[in-house]
Amino acid sequence: GPGISGEFRAGFLGGISGFPEPSPPSFSRLSPPGWVRQRLEEIWGGVRPWGSFLDQRRFGVPRDFGELCRRLGHNAERFQSNYLILFLGLVLYCLLTSQLLLVALGVFVGAAVAVRLRAREAPLVILGETGREL
Repeated sequence: GPGISGEFRAGFLGGISGFPEPSPPSFSRLSPPGWVRQRLEEIWGGVRPWGSFLDQRRFGVPRDFGELCRRLGHNAERFQSNYLILFLGLVLYCLLTSQLLLVALGVFVGAAVAVRLRAREAPLVILGETGREL
């Protein structure tokens, strides 16, 4: 631009001033690991149409306990991705609408990290049993 010498620009960007050339920012640390990306693709690929997931005409009272178990197993397998997305949506809703839940979650995560760090220093003992025996 006007008023900025070419030497200053070159020095600012590297070269003349002895600083290395700037590199573009790397966001590779922000992208999920390969196994996470693969699992997310499996989940999104397995989503059944929401119309068939919520079709009330297909709801009915099972005749016996055996049919109930078969239906639950079939629905859990067939609509696994839909149930997971629904569950995660409800969890997100709860976290965003309840500040106390956020505090409780923070305390839980903090306690889990503290226990993990403590377990690295010495075996964790609960009711006389070490962490490896639990």
